[in-house]
Amino acid sequence: MLVLLFTSILTHSQDVKVKSGKILLDGKEVGLISDKKQVYTFSSLDGKALFTTQQKAKTLIDGSTSNWLVVTDLSDNKTNDLTYSKIYFMWSYEKNLISILAYEDKKFLTPNGIDEKALKDFVNGDKIDMNAICDKKNEQIKLDSEASINLYNSNKITINKKGDIIKQDTLRIGSISRNVTKLSGFADMLSYNVYDSDKNLIGEWMSSGSAVNPATNGLWKEQLVLEKKKSIGIKYDPNGTSNLESDINARNIVAMVLFQGYKLGHHLNAEKGIAAKEASPNIVFKKGYLINEKGEKLEGKITFMLGPDLNDPMSGPGMVDLDGSYGQKVDYLEPKKNSSDYKVHTYKSKNGVRFCVENKGNTQCYLGLKVTGLSNLEKYTNLTLDNSLFYQILLENENAMLLVNPVNSKELIIKIKKQEKGLYLNNILSEDKFLLNANQYFDCSNLKFEAKDLKSIEGIYKVIEDYNKTCPLSN
Repeated sequence: MLVLLFTSILTHSQDVKVKSGKILLDGKEVGLISDKKQVYTFSSLDGKALFTTQQKAKTLIDGSTSNWLVVTDLSDNKTNDLTYSKIYFMWSYEKNLISILAYEDKKFLTPNGIDEKALKDFVNGDKIDMNAICDKKNEQIKLDSEASINLYNSNKITINKKGDIIKQDTLRIGSISRNVTKLSGFADMLSYNVYDSDKNLIGEWMSSGSAVNPATNGLWKEQLVLEKKKSIGIKYDPNGTSNLESDINARNIVAMVLFQGYKLGHHLNAEKGIAAKEASPNIVFKKGYLINEKGEKLEGKITFMLGPDLNDPMSGPGMVDLDGSYGQKVDYLEPKKNSSDYKVHTYKSKNGVRFCVENKGNTQCYLGLKVTGLSNLEKYTNLTLDNSLFYQILLENENAMLLVNPVNSKELIIKIKKQEKGLYLNNILSEDKFLLNANQYFDCSNLKFEAKDLKSIEGIYKVIEDYNKTCPLSN
């Protein structure tokens, strides 16, 4: 089994303590905490209340739950939603909350006290609307669920009474088992195990929340986990039965395993594999160079993944990109001395890294870039809440550049030298709002253009040319 029952989740118990309302990190007092009706107030050691947090949660249609905090700056009552990735303490919400604020990306609590600048930057930064993000995820869950059942049916997959998974009436490609574990003092725990034709465990689904999900470090409830790497929510259907032949839960689990591209016996999509690999936008082990955050030029092999790895069955076509690996990370492979092996250095797009590769006879260059001018629903490419991406450079001069999303040629970006972010040109904003954003971005009153000028390659080239001529002192 892939289960570790009642294992303590990643903790900082030796680092975080609360004594009489005082927060201690590594034994040092850094602030005060109090709560009233589940709203937690964080104050400086002299008693000045600085911000509050309130827990929010939304159950998705697959049975999983998205959790976040609403952070309010008490100096101006501005708010923003804060997500977190780990559970640090299972049995103390107060310590868990402090750990989130001290150890996650937004470190409001530090050994030197409450970081008011980090707080201000967060509430005044890009607005994070977790309700909208959850709605978007629900749409994807529904589409994936429907697609998985369609794949299951179109390939004539069935499950017999013994749990054998059969393709087209005769070919056994794997098996599934249904297990009920009785735990003293707890509700019975239902689980399903999926195996390939060689009896290798592919994945496991768990019903209760009394175990730790090895893929997420959260509580494991109604989730399918594939080799401890991927976690997919599959809501329990009460119409399921103990007879695997007619059990709708067994069907849903097997269908999702197949939809994730995993091999059960002979892979369902093997006949399409060669053609798909040739058409893949991924850049794998190509000669090139990378310029890191420090401006250092590193020459060698580059790998840049823009979609599922067709050599990795756990990177299937139906997998939601939660961790931002597609288009947001690039690997520089440094040769090890006296070895044919390589040391992998991973760089993220949000840090402004640039790299170039020789690919299919051409030199292609990419720049890691955050963008502005997005609508709320366009802001995030995945649930990392990071809208940066490695965009391919189409045109570049000393003052400006034009870039494109490497997997969607309709998504164009302008980047001028004086702006840290790029301007997103293909959005769902109104024309007036789009034009306002563009004028604010260029910040040059002498530059004249219309919204339509930024909707075609020719028009964009003309605007860049005019910008270089009209606004030389602003660059």
